[in-house]
Amino acid sequence: MFKLFEKLFPLKPKSFDEFIELAKNEGGVKVYGQAVEEMRNGATTSAVGFIGDHLYYAVLLSWTKSGRRIIFKERIGKRWGSDGGFADSEERGLSAFKSCAAVYKLIEKVKGLLPEIETGIIDPAGEKFTPELIQKLEEGMNKYL
Repeated sequence: MFKLFEKLFPLKPKSFDEFIELAKNEGGVKVYGQAVEEMRNGATTSAVGFIGDHLYYAVLLSWTKSGRRIIFKERIGKRWGSDGGFADSEERGLSAFKSCAAVYKLIEKVKGLLPEIETGIIDPAGEKFTPELIQKLEEGMNKYL
């Protein structure tokens, strides 16, 4: 019964420092970062797909030794627009890139504070970023941010 509780109710710290403390004190074995987009308060159309509020987050995920998840979400930005229209495609791409850059920076902080824990950035499918993709992200950060 307790295992089911742990799976259904992850720990959700309110700050980055609280996340680090939980990962340290609860025996976190790995920390992965992920850029997440949430779409709210809108509608779906056949012409441009979803149109409405797009919220961008940097999410840190960790697991304790017992398997309980620790999830920290930091909001990076918000924009109003579509997910398929041509007019706001540049803004859409830049917002997504800024989320990835924020994840990269948070993971670098985690590496400095918890060097013994495995870290990485994952895509929406849960696959780790390759070193080549990390290098392209770093190059893009130097160019655009």
